[in-house]
Amino acid sequence: MDFNIQGVEHRADSSSLVPIGGQLPYYLELRTNKLLDFLVAITSVQKAGKDFRKRINSYLYTRTRPGFYIEMNEHLHLAYADQRDGHGTQHWWRFIFLIMILDLKSNGLRMGQP
Repeated sequence: MDFNIQGVEHRADSSSLVPIGGQLPYYLELRTNKLLDFLVAITSVQKAGKDFRKRINSYLYTRTRPGFYIEMNEHLHLAYADQRDGHGTQHWWRFIFLIMILDLKSNGLRMGQP
């Protein structure tokens, strides 16, 4: 079974930066391994396990191109950033969002408006 993030995918011109930074005020930059941790944590799949993590990684790997971003919803976008540490190192991703609320009771993160 393949993994697919629901949302609208975009590919900006390969020579341009992703043009969504001004639409949402906050962002987190994460290496692929931390992004995988984050996506597994916010996904409602029971007992995700290593297979689920591998499926997410495969999905992301095919999108490691400058200009790629996906609008997961109007408050949360995911964009490919770069491979700033050089060839053979992890890629960087940018989560761009309206606001992030830490929900300490459930020990997780919740995205959205307060």
